[in-house]
Amino acid sequence: MENTVVTTLSNSRLFGHLGKDDLADIAPAFKLERFGGDEYIFAESDRAERLYLVCEGRVKIVKHTPEGKDVILEVIDPPEIFGGVAVLDGRPYPASALTMEESAVISINRKGFFELIDRYHVLALEATIYFGERLRNAYDMLKAVAVERVERRIASLLFRFGERLGTRSAKGEIVMEMGLTMQEIAEMVGTTVETTIRTMNKFKKEGLIQYGQGRTVLYPGLREKLPVAE
Repeated sequence: MENTVVTTLSNSRLFGHLGKDDLADIAPAFKLERFGGDEYIFAESDRAERLYLVCEGRVKIVKHTPEGKDVILEVIDPPEIFGGVAVLDGRPYPASALTMEESAVISINRKGFFELIDRYHVLALEATIYFGERLRNAYDMLKAVAVERVERRIASLLFRFGERLGTRSAKGEIVMEMGLTMQEIAEMVGTTVETTIRTMNKFKKEGLIQYGQGRTVLYPGLREKLPVAE
């Protein structure tokens, strides 16, 4: 367990600035949990008592709308953090966290996290930078949902995942060894599954993407046709 915790912390942007001995010292403050697929880690409006990091698998942050629809705000991969902003400001979690597959997470309670910030001052600066970037990304995504047409929203989503999780070939192609379902893409860009299928098929027919069997390839033509701000 301790090795899993230390490895996850050392690979994370927030805690990776600490030395090996410091990481070993703080590891006992973290709790390791394992979940099956499609399980709640916390629900919207729960008290924000723990900050989480993904060790294995994937976690989606979901907002439930009054109409009964789900909007995926973010997909969290190892070793990213989630639930942190709510822990910092002491308000309830603004959205739910659910696993997308079998996953493992580590977490620390709010009191313990603030003790670490007090003990290691570098964490305060890194937390400000890290969560500031996360909030800016969330704002950009919500703005895109509100004002951009569906094709651009889907292209933006694909490129965002490609930059994070893919590898770029010499020809400029981005290859991701992962797949999002049409339902997940629709929920992330705020449209219907039917519209998502039509758009993805259009991109594929025009030779802009290839996808299937957990692998997605983005060709340079998609960026050229639908410019996406970095």
